[in-house]
Amino acid sequence: MKISVIIPCFNEEKYLDSCFTSLVEQSLSADEVILCDNNSTDHSIGVARKYQKKLPLKIINQPIQGIMPTVEKAWQASSGDIILKIDADTVLPKDWTKNIVNHFKIDPNLAACGGNWVPYKENAFWRTVVYVGFTAGDIFLPIFRGYKFLFGPNMAIRRKIMVQIEGYKTNNQNIVDDQLISEKLTLSKLKYQRFPDCWNYHSGRQFHKGTKHLIIYALSAFFPSIYPLKTT
Repeated sequence: MKISVIIPCFNEEKYLDSCFTSLVEQSLSADEVILCDNNSTDHSIGVARKYQKKLPLKIINQPIQGIMPTVEKAWQASSGDIILKIDADTVLPKDWTKNIVNHFKIDPNLAACGGNWVPYKENAFWRTVVYVGFTAGDIFLPIFRGYKFLFGPNMAIRRKIMVQIEGYKTNNQNIVDDQLISEKLTLSKLKYQRFPDCWNYHSGRQFHKGTKHLIIYALSAFFPSIYPLKTT
């Protein structure tokens, strides 16, 4: 079972060291890591290149700005049987890859899976906010949106399923990438689940961009059209 990790990237030099270090330290190594850069203007590519001798890392570019074309190109460039998608500001516990893959091995009917995320370098207040957000989402998203939720910085999907649902291709210009996958899986009546042993860390940068941004970020789970999609 070949494993591919895909990472969209836009001006992530601040976070990439931690992300790649956690990939290096995985108890089950990925067979390939695809970093898809979306026209970064900082030193993201320079940081990434430092890890090409430590990881099976391939760096590609998506000139079309936006998260959708970036993640679409990333998975299309991969070759794994299982595609694991994280963000550039994700940090992985050492058994994350192993735990994800084990669920696919145990259940051949499992189309996709993932877990919750914990904000790192944040205080108890923000960790509580995230926990409450997950709880509220699991209650209300099936009512408002008609599906459960897989989260972009912590999800994995079988390649054959990604082909079946046509990846991130959509005519809906007002939907977030992870919501699109969740919606497609639900409409296709495919099995997917978040598991407690598949959690990972994610930065809390969304919490510190001002009150207006935080409100938009929170409400976008229910109303995706309000989320800014122009950058990754």
